Amino acid sequence: MSLQQGKVPATPKEAARLVALVLQAEFGDFNPGFDYPSFNSLLPEQFNSDDLKTSIGANYERLRGMKQSFAEYRFLQEVYDIEEYGTDTFLAFQNNQTKCQREPNVEILIGSQVIIVKDQTTSEVQRVNLDTILRSEVDGKFSYITFLDEEDNEVTTRTWRFRFSSKEQAEGLYRSITEKYEFFVSDHVRSAVLAQNVRDFRGSIASLLHINSDIGKKYSFDVRRTCREVQEATRRTLYKAQLAAGATNAEKTNEVRNEKGIAMSRKENLLEKLHAIHDAMLCKVCMDASLDTALLPCGHLLCSSCAERLTECPTCRQHVEQRHRIYMPSIENIDCET
Repeated sequence: MSLQQGKVPATPKEAARLVALVLQAEFGDFNPGFDYPSFNSLLPEQFNSDDLKTSIGANYERLRGMKQSFAEYRFLQEVYDIEEYGTDTFLAFQNNQTKCQREPNVEILIGSQVIIVKDQTTSEVQRVNLDTILRSEVDGKFSYITFLDEEDNEVTTRTWRFRFSSKEQAEGLYRSITEKYEFFVSDHVRSAVLAQNVRDFRGSIASLLHINSDIGKKYSFDVRRTCREVQEATRRTLYKAQLAAGATNAEKTNEVRNEKGIAMSRKENLLEKLHAIHDAMLCKVCMDASLDTALLPCGHLLCSSCAERLTECPTCRQHVEQRHRIYMPSIENIDCET
């Protein structure tokens, strides 16, 4: 799987939670007498430690009562939330590098919500949210990214300039930023993106003859719909499929339901909601302790233990100036197993 192969850049705590969800999705509730597969087959080599295996077991125990289908959904959701998962990676030269230097020293990661720039010389890491991007341009081997930057409560416009080894690499960065911005950020794919294309020799002849045709036309971008549009289309398809299945079952069986089955279904739905509430009240860093401390000025919540250790908010990366104790409803006595 991707986690074992190192394709999911998870921390040890994230890896423990993901493996526990995989076990819940595959085998259901924890059973001490069951012969489970070795954790070594699920984890990268550097993560194979006794402490991590103990943490996996504890996480697995806490998932008792969660439906296997819901565990699979939570696994996909948590993988999606990992910042560097599914990113497109590019290597470029830093602005002040001379042309005689042959090895790129800047790594650029294009994700679904953020652009990460890592300086491999100084280990400096810069992040820019995708929704703050104003434009992306390419000029030969150079690529330019212009975005809004907020510093000391003042919003300014900044531009990153990168040099690549080839024009194709610079165009690849431009393509990646454009497609991910259109798919994950925009409400609708812009017509300029949909129409942008190049033509081969046959297409050029057709264009010269003013023939309105797709002959020899190759579109520059693969994206045709946004994430929101895909989700809405999927919901409509599933809804129609459910209606069709319901109508078929009605014709065959007269839709005979017993009250006990309905009650069990309601109970399972309530348990799923209870699990969701339980997880929402846990610290997003350790996924163990309850939320009881607000980081200021951003207002994001953590447990007191994690809040004291961090100087930067893990959610929005703002510097923590103050920590304020808050009192939330206790989740210690919530029984998710009945």
